[in-house]
Amino acid sequence: MTEPTPSVQERSATIPSQVFVFSELYGSPVFRKTDRYNYYITEIDHTPVKTLDDVLKVIQGLASSEIKSFNTDVASNKQFSSGKLPGCDVKVRAVTMYDQEIVLSLRTNDHYFPAWQAIRGPATEDTWKVNEL
Repeated sequence: MTEPTPSVQERSATIPSQVFVFSELYGSPVFRKTDRYNYYITEIDHTPVKTLDDVLKVIQGLASSEIKSFNTDVASNKQFSSGKLPGCDVKVRAVTMYDQEIVLSLRTNDHYFPAWQAIRGPATEDTWKVNEL
């Protein structure tokens, strides 16, 4: 996810939000749910999102409380107590570049695909920093 670039804004019929998805990670929960359109996210779990900061707030609220104990059990080769992978069901509303609304229902996977954010400073010599959310 990123803010839409000027070239994307020129090609889009409308700009419903400043949250643009241009690619998904191969194998991630959303990868098989879309036809890999470029799209704008407008709502996550019934919460409207307009900016990347809005997305961060919503994603941080979705974090599973079971993940730490699950990862500890997996690392020590124990059977995890709940019997299911930690995560939650999420409904995402989006609009494609060609103004078609799509709705994605997916389950997050906090073990294999935790939420993370990659940030780089404004200077060209700045390096990327990856923070798990």
